Amino acid sequence: MISKSKDKQILACIVDNFITTGMPIGSSNLLKKYNLKWSASTVRSVFHDLMQKGYLRQEHISSGRIPTEKGIRSRIDDIVDTMEVSSESKNNILKIFDNVYGTLDQIVNDVSNLLSDMTHTGCFATLPSKGNMRIQTFQIVEIRKRECLIIIVFEGGITEKVFTKLDHDIPSQSINHISNFLNELALGLTLVELKDKIIKKVKAPLSRYSSIMETLIKFSIDAFDKENTVDVLMHGKLTQFNDNTVDNLEISKNLLHVFEEKEFLPGLMQSVLKDNNTKVFIGSYNGMPTGVSMIAAPYGKGIRQGSLGVFGPIRMNYSQIIPLVTYSADYLTSVMDLGGTDVTWR
Repeated sequence: MISKSKDKQILACIVDNFITTGMPIGSSNLLKKYNLKWSASTVRSVFHDLMQKGYLRQEHISSGRIPTEKGIRSRIDDIVDTMEVSSESKNNILKIFDNVYGTLDQIVNDVSNLLSDMTHTGCFATLPSKGNMRIQTFQIVEIRKRECLIIIVFEGGITEKVFTKLDHDIPSQSINHISNFLNELALGLTLVELKDKIIKKVKAPLSRYSSIMETLIKFSIDAFDKENTVDVLMHGKLTQFNDNTVDNLEISKNLLHVFEEKEFLPGLMQSVLKDNNTKVFIGSYNGMPTGVSMIAAPYGKGIRQGSLGVFGPIRMNYSQIIPLVTYSADYLTSVMDLGGTDVTWR
């Protein structure tokens, strides 16, 4: 930890220079650029101390300094509590979000897409686990003979759609009756409770409807088995990143890795949900690939929580992006509080 204000100020200048230019900076240029009051020898002494502690590095003996991932992490920790979205920016964001509507999963998808556009980063979102959510509606829609779509709407507006095939023909009218019956049966239950109820119902003497009931049992068991998995939505493309923020091939490959191999994201998100606070993951120092940072915030409450975040080159504009992520997550929380439909919020 850096305790001296002088060391913190010099590190702050080096981090700012690196995020802005991607270039190393020497003591003389640092003094001129940031109008510092110390001598060049004093700055070089601080450089040496910060390098010894792992906050700075030097690409070769005659070059200036750039921050390590640890150095950037230290700087963000110092200023994260002072970051906020201005009133003007909040109004502009809400104007953009005004066109967002639908079920909660549609809203989360749209908000994360818009956040990617606003920040010029990749964006992801995880949806709340459906396993503990209570069912609001349960519907079976016949698509064609022996093919149906099961549509479940959970509290807060999250939806689940499952395609099923039947063993034999069932009249459309019968499917509608079964759909209405199951809608009444499912109301207010979780998937686990619904599975138990369906199993008990099917233990009764078999009828001509048993095939669809067995299909529903299979669906409920499958849904229960994936209860603890996390649905991850991903938006953005590598071409979104400004050319001056991706300064080597390794970082480009690591960004592509996050897009294509996103399995590690839910693990990091668990710590976000556990702490119930916005978190910043900076490169390999915090569990991300080298040269890549991620900012994530939780939305929702209790068991109805998901996460929203962005990722990009380590040289992202943290002071702007961190409060944007937090504000967007707060917006999604308000949507959940109001049922996952149209929302008026400030």
